[in-house]
Parts: sequence; structure tokens; C-alpha cells
Amino acid sequence: MTTTSEQLLYSPDEAAPLLGVGRSQMFELIARGEIESFKIGRLRKIPREALTAYIERLRAEQSVPA
Repeated sequence: MTTTSEQLLYSPDEAAPLLGVGRSQMFELIARGEIESFKIGRLRKIPREALTAYIERLRAEQSVPA
């Protein structure tokens, strides 16, 4: 059985540098619903898949048909 040390959930502070944005912009993306997040107790968490989905959506929106 193979395990990875890759995180499943990130705090907004951890996720922001992964996308190359600041903390404030990350919270704006969450507030606008552009990045999925949820709360566990008082902590806001972002699934790894939500970051991937956001990047894929941006790429699709900005791709120019050849």
C-alpha cells in the first residue's frame, strides 16, 4: 500500500501561496464562491481538488480556440 504525504485540506493561508495569490485575494475567491471551502469547527478548509478545479476552470475560460 502506497501513501502520500500530500495534504487533503488546506487553510486559506496555506492555499494562497499554492495559487500565487495573497491571503486577501484567497478570501475574496472563497467569498465569491470561485473556490470551494467549508468549515470544520471554526477553521475554514479548502479541499485540494477545489484548487485543481479552480485552475482548470481558469485555463478553460482563457484558452483561445486555434
